[in-house]
Amino acid sequence: MESSLTGIARVYMLVATVILLLLMGGGLTLAFAPSIVDDMSQMPLPFIGADEDTATPSPRPTFGFATVTPAPPTNTPTITPTATPTPLPTETPAPCLRTVESGNSLFELAVSCGHENFAVINVIVELNDLADANAIRPGQELIIPWPTEQATEPPPPAENDGSTGANDTTAGSDVVVSDNSNNTDEQDPLSDDFDPFFVPTPTLRPGIQFHAVISGDTMISIAQIYNANAEILSQLNPEIPFGGCDFGQRYGGPECVVNLSPGQQMRVPAPTPTPTLSPTPSGSETATPTATATFNAPSPQSPTDRSLFRANELVTLRWVPSGTLGPNETYRITVENITDGVVYVTDTTETAYLLPQEWQAVGEDRAEYRWIISVIDRDNPSNPSYTTEPLTFIWEARAEDE
Repeated sequence: MESSLTGIARVYMLVATVILLLLMGGGLTLAFAPSIVDDMSQMPLPFIGADEDTATPSPRPTFGFATVTPAPPTNTPTITPTATPTPLPTETPAPCLRTVESGNSLFELAVSCGHENFAVINVIVELNDLADANAIRPGQELIIPWPTEQATEPPPPAENDGSTGANDTTAGSDVVVSDNSNNTDEQDPLSDDFDPFFVPTPTLRPGIQFHAVISGDTMISIAQIYNANAEILSQLNPEIPFGGCDFGQRYGGPECVVNLSPGQQMRVPAPTPTPTLSPTPSGSETATPTATATFNAPSPQSPTDRSLFRANELVTLRWVPSGTLGPNETYRITVENITDGVVYVTDTTETAYLLPQEWQAVGEDRAEYRWIISVIDRDNPSNPSYTTEPLTFIWEARAEDE
């Protein structure tokens, strides 16, 4: 047993000694390897194919690296904020003040302040605490707001083909008006020879101009201004729908619907002015009597026959004249409450009338009304010159506590 243990111990001692020597050798190698490699790199290398006696050592290659020198810091510009100017307070213009004179109407006073439609009538009535549009008296001072300016978009510029003559226009003009008195090829839009298949182009034809639609404009009012009718306006503006229009009637009939928006450009006939020469008076001329204006029967427009109005809605009667009133003529409005047997009569020189709330029936039922427009002479009101065909509408009654 003792001899066998001695043999095993010697084997373990030998293995441990070998491992220790290997570790020592590896440590020495790691310690002296850099210096050995450095010495080998300094040994001269002979040229390949040269004799040992004539061989010269090769120079050790030198590598140059760029040196980065830090530059002084760059100044960063500082942005100085621009001072915002303080807006000056805008002065609010004073309202338009008008004193009522004998014979004035509320719309006439509104027109003198720059208004062009009836929409402002209700505002003036409310602003001055009036019972209705006819409750004004001579000497009364009314407050009328100034009209709001409507921004309009200019029409597309006309193309210039370089030609000269009657079709030349001035730069910056929105309306093209040409003198076609010597051009037999062009057609008058108001004549019987007007081409119904004409499609307008960006360059307006002679006799056509643009109309900038403002708030309150309708197809009927525009046709009145330019002495046109619904059919002509439809032909000149094929992009605008004329829904339900009867072109056999001047304004398309009661079912005609044409939607327009402020700022829209609409093509209309442009009347060609006819120059006239003023004769030189000789002193022996005979005075020419002034012709009496002729007037045709007014044409009722709204409300259409059998229209229905709710209790909280207002009723405005509108009609279209086809002439001018005489110096002593006026419109007489006759509205009859058929259900209650009450007749209301009033006079006006306007072409629209807002029915007062006092004319509305009171209770829970609805009432049927019939209305006509007549032209009368103030000195002889019982003998009307013209009277429209009666139209009817239904107006729901208002509550008793209103």
